[in-house]
Amino acid sequence: MAVNDPLVFIREQSRSMFPDGVVSGSVLMSNVAFGAAALGAGHMEICNAGEWWFAASETNWLKRDLPPDTEVEDLFKSRVKFPKLGPSSYRPELYVGVFAEDIYLDLEGRSVVIKGDLPSPRPHIRVVPPWCTNVLGCRVLLDHS
Repeated sequence: MAVNDPLVFIREQSRSMFPDGVVSGSVLMSNVAFGAAALGAGHMEICNAGEWWFAASETNWLKRDLPPDTEVEDLFKSRVKFPKLGPSSYRPELYVGVFAEDIYLDLEGRSVVIKGDLPSPRPHIRVVPPWCTNVLGCRVLLDHS
């Protein structure tokens, strides 16, 4: 049976990127940090608190090198090409959009819900270093069958 939804296809094919095929917040955030470094983020912090995982920096890597007519929110639901990592690469935030249950951004103090609910208080507070003013937060369930 052919899969017509590209996000379903990515979900099924990408399980090989996780050890034992189990979705991992650490792997998702490591990929985001690698992509952010390719976009010029000098330093990235990867932190977690329970099911919540965070990629954070003083640099807003999310806005860098976006194609025209592409919004930051599109990174989590569309296949945005990432030629810096190869001709068939996509921005790693897409995988967060596919596998995370809840996603939010805190960009310079402005919160944006990408998927699910916006928790209050934000789970990154007192977890992410205060110099990290750009935060991607996502909740990843341990069993994501």
